[in-house]
Amino acid sequence: MNTLRLLIIDDDEDDFLLTSDLLNQVAGQPVHATWAESYEAALAYIRRDDHDICLVDYRLGAHDGLELIKTAVALGCRAPMILMTGQGDHSIDLLAMQAGAVDYLVKGEVDAAMLERSLRYALERSHIMQALIAAKATAEQANKAKSQFLANMSHEIRTPLNAILGSAELVQAACTDPEVREYLQIIQSSGAMLLNVINEILDFSKIESSEVHLERLPTVLDDLLENLAGIFQTLARGKSLTLTWSRDGAVPAQIYSDPTRLRQILTNLLSNAAKFTSEGSVTITIALDEDQPRRLRFSVADTGIGIASASQAGLFQPFHQVDASTTRRFGGTGLGLAICKRLVEALNGTIWVESEPGHGTTFHFTLPYEPVVENTALGAKPTYTTTDSTNEQATASSPDVEPLAILLAEDNIVNQKVTIAILRRIGYRCDVAENGAAVLEMVRQRRYDLVLMDLHMPVMDGYEATRHLLSAEAATERPIVVALTAAAMAEDRDRCRAAGMDDFLAKPVGQKELLDVITRWRETIEARRHEPVRSWSL
Repeated sequence: MNTLRLLIIDDDEDDFLLTSDLLNQVAGQPVHATWAESYEAALAYIRRDDHDICLVDYRLGAHDGLELIKTAVALGCRAPMILMTGQGDHSIDLLAMQAGAVDYLVKGEVDAAMLERSLRYALERSHIMQALIAAKATAEQANKAKSQFLANMSHEIRTPLNAILGSAELVQAACTDPEVREYLQIIQSSGAMLLNVINEILDFSKIESSEVHLERLPTVLDDLLENLAGIFQTLARGKSLTLTWSRDGAVPAQIYSDPTRLRQILTNLLSNAAKFTSEGSVTITIALDEDQPRRLRFSVADTGIGIASASQAGLFQPFHQVDASTTRRFGGTGLGLAICKRLVEALNGTIWVESEPGHGTTFHFTLPYEPVVENTALGAKPTYTTTDSTNEQATASSPDVEPLAILLAEDNIVNQKVTIAILRRIGYRCDVAENGAAVLEMVRQRRYDLVLMDLHMPVMDGYEATRHLLSAEAATERPIVVALTAAAMAEDRDRCRAAGMDDFLAKPVGQKELLDVITRWRETIEARRHEPVRSWSL
C-alpha cells in the first residue's frame, strides 16, 4: 500500500507534534509527515511538488495560510490543501474555500476520525480533479485534431474545386453550343452545391466549438435585402419563382448588428425556401416585433410543400432531415437550420417555424436591435419583386482603365492556368511566382501593383513572404497583397490579417470575385503610382 505523503505547514512545533499523533491513529494507510516550520520553507517544499496533501496552519508569522494557499495555487500546486486553525470562525472557512482550500478544520475540535475523513475527501477530490484535467486535455486535443482535419479537408477540396469551377466558367463564356453550355451549367451548380456542403460543415464545427466571434457594425437593411435578392437568382435558377422583399416603415434603415451572420441566417432560410418550393413565391419581410419592444422580426415565407407538425420539433437539430428515407427528394446536410438556430441565439434572438403541409412554410426570428442614429432615414422600403427569368450567367466587363502590374503567387499549375485565363478574360495580365521566395525576387526586379498570394507554397509560404514585403524599407511602395487561398477557416483570415495582408479571397474564385477585389483596391493603387520609385531592401 502506498504511503500517504503529508506536508504539515505550521510555525508551532507543539501543534506539529499533536497533528502527527493524530496521524498515527489514522487507520488503513501508512502516513509520512514532513514539517515546514515557516512560510518560506513551505513554498520551497511546494515547488518540489512531491506531497499528496498539505495541512496549512492559518497563522504563519508575518503571513497567513490563506496567502500561502493562493500562492501555491498560482504556482500550479496539484496537492489538495486543508486549512487548520485554532479559531472556529466560519468567515475564515469561506475565505479558505475561496482561496483554493478543499477543507477547513478547527484544531481544538478535530480528532483522528475527523482528520481521516478530511484526508480521504481531499484525496478523492484530488483524483477527480486530476481525472477532469486529463479528460479536458484529451478533449482539447481531440477538438484541435478535428479542427485541423476540417481545415485540411476544406483546403484539399477547395483547391481542385477552384480549377473545376473556374474552368467551367471560362469555357461556358466562350461556348455557343446550347447542349455543352447546359452541361457546363450542371458542373457549376453541382460545384456550388459541394462548396455549400463544405461551408455548412465548417460553420457548424466552429459554432459547436464556440469559435464564432460576433461583430457589432452598422448594417444597412435595404442593402442586405437587395443582396439577398441577388443570391435568390442563383438559388432559384430554373424555377418559376418570384421573390418579394420589404422593410416596414417603422424599422430603422440601419441597425447595429453582425451583417455577415445576419446575411448567413437569411441566406440559409432563403435556400430552404427555394429548395422546397417548385413554383410560386418567396417573401422576406422585416418588421417590428409586436410582442416584444426593441426587437425586429425577420420572416421568410414560401408557398412550397410545407412541413407536418410532427416533423417541426426536430427541424433545428443538427443533421435532421424531415424526409430521411432513401427515396427522399431533397438533399442537404441537415445543418442549415441548426446553424441558423445557433447564430440567432448567439445574437440573443429566437427562431421558430409556422407551417402546414401543402400550404407553405414561414420561418421567423427576432433579434434585439439598436438603430444607427447618424445618417439614418426612417420610412418604408418599397416592396420589390424579382422573378428568375434567365439562365444566362452575368459576365464581367473589361476595365477601360490603365493596366495593372499583377503578380500571381501560386504553386498549383492547374490553378495557375485557370487564374491567368480568368484575369485575361476581365482585361488583365499577370506574372507568376511559384513560391514566396520567388515573389520577393520578382518584386526586387519590378514594381508590382497587386500580388495575389497563395498561403501554402513550398520554399516560403505566403505569410512569410508578406511579412518580408512589409518589412522592406520602401514599405509605402509595396504592392497590395490579397490572399488567394483554399485555406478558408476564420483562423486563416486572422493569420492573413496579422501578417499584414490587405484582403482575402477564398477559393474557389471566379471572375466576379477577382474583378471586385481589383476594383476595390484600384484607387489605392493609383495613388501609390504617383510616389517616386526607390530601391527595395528585402
